[in-house]
Amino acid sequence: MKFTAITLRFFSVAAAALILAGNVHAQVQVLTNRDFSGGLTSWTAAPSTTGSAAGTCSYNADAAPGTETLTAAPGFNALTGTQIALGSMSLTAIGFRSCVLYQDVAIPAGATTATLSGDFGIKSVGGLASGDQAIFVGMYSTADVPNFNTSVALAGTARLIIGGASTSPNLATFTSATWNVSTLAGTTVRLAIINAMQSTSSGTGAFIPGANSVIGANNLRFNVVAPVAPVNASSIPTLSQWGLIILTTILALLGIGYSRRSSRLR
Repeated sequence: MKFTAITLRFFSVAAAALILAGNVHAQVQVLTNRDFSGGLTSWTAAPSTTGSAAGTCSYNADAAPGTETLTAAPGFNALTGTQIALGSMSLTAIGFRSCVLYQDVAIPAGATTATLSGDFGIKSVGGLASGDQAIFVGMYSTADVPNFNTSVALAGTARLIIGGASTSPNLATFTSATWNVSTLAGTTVRLAIINAMQSTSSGTGAFIPGANSVIGANNLRFNVVAPVAPVNASSIPTLSQWGLIILTTILALLGIGYSRRSSRLR
């Protein structure tokens, strides 16, 4: 029984020391103004000029459902909160175009995975077919404004894609698959919402002058699993790897000594 008690105390003390020494991971929200309560603060709206056809591009923030400023079209009812970001674009020539709302975000050091979700809506104003418009949401390089046609999303080609035009007046919740972001840990990426349109000369995607793709977004969540520091970590001195090993050994020996002394006193 003495051996059992000593062994249990040894492993209990060692396990506690190792838990304290190890990194604690948690979901970290890395987006700023993700509900657009601050308007478009921290966000940048811009058209992608890479290979894009001529057209219009606009983004604005409003109290839901709001009014999209370029088309004066009504927006979407929000599922959460009171604010909403609205975007509109149209083509004035045959081709494709991307109207982008983006925020550059830092992926924490040691990050492993990330999940993107949010409430989105898309509709046509002026007669677009459902296959002619879509919302693409993903992580891209900060080197330029991404487009849906040629830009490759980081962390593989994973993108959250909402296609077609809904007749619902409400936003709907969409969630991406879990992305592996370990290769992006410690870097800055461009999280982009892309309002995309394309048109051809005939058939599906036929060019319709004056047609607009109107989108809405709200309640965005970009959760990254990464190491988190303990509360007031700046005031707590850290131990080196050898220091942790020595501390674990000392605690284990103290546990054994305490067990032996307790056995003699019985």
